Amino acid sequence: LYSDHEIFLRELISNATDAISKLKHLSSVGEVKGEIGDPRIEVKIDKKNKKIHIIDQGVGMTTEEVNKYINENEPWKSSEEKAVEVSSTAINCFRVISILLNPVLPTITSKALEVFNDSATNDFNNIRDCLVDTKINPYKPLLKRLEKAKINEEIEMEDSNLINIKDFAKVELRVAKIVKAEGIEEADKLIKLHLDVGDLGERTVFAGIKSAYDPESLNGRHVVLVANLEPRKMKFGVSEGMVLASSNDEGLIYLISPDEGAKPGQLVK
Repeated sequence: LYSDHEIFLRELISNATDAISKLKHLSSVGEVKGEIGDPRIEVKIDKKNKKIHIIDQGVGMTTEEVNKYINENEPWKSSEEKAVEVSSTAINCFRVISILLNPVLPTITSKALEVFNDSATNDFNNIRDCLVDTKINPYKPLLKRLEKAKINEEIEMEDSNLINIKDFAKVELRVAKIVKAEGIEEADKLIKLHLDVGDLGERTVFAGIKSAYDPESLNGRHVVLVANLEPRKMKFGVSEGMVLASSNDEGLIYLISPDEGAKPGQLVK
């Protein structure tokens, strides 16, 4: 007498192979005569193109039955003897399903069947073989489960740094010409810039670029000025804007300049 687990496995194999056999028969006959009488096989007749579309749902139903079987028997909660029996049955079902899917998923199923070594011939002709007392290789996951993206607080903070085009439009960038640059003896980092901003007149800006530039070398140079920045009162006077510059990891500073031909007061956008 077979145990309940062996009966489940043999019925599963029988149902799956019957469905495949009927598919083979329909494909060879080339037409449908009467009803098939199998809920796992759906037949659609395309009269216009004179074609028959055969859809086999047997494999899908087989996997559902196996999932249900494992969940109902709960080998993780069972005794060792029952857990081994349920697991062995599930592994055999895994082999059957892999063989059934091999024609349409050859790469994945071939890797899946490597777990059985050379202990079995894994093709449709041997699908009814039940493996017992067989050593198998350690299982390696074939595909990674897709997890829902988790947005933590740190990512949300990064997103909060984004601005839209309306926010950017509030910043008024203008071309400015350095008329005169002066070093400030009492300040280690600051250079006082006298700027010509065209129709906006002259501006005075204190820039922290002393470590990178000699004041005299800046005279006549064009820079980009944040023209609508609120004036800031400093120890050495009022700074009426900010000139743009970049810096690297070593702390070297590089003033941002417009291309040749730009005129003082022109809008940067």
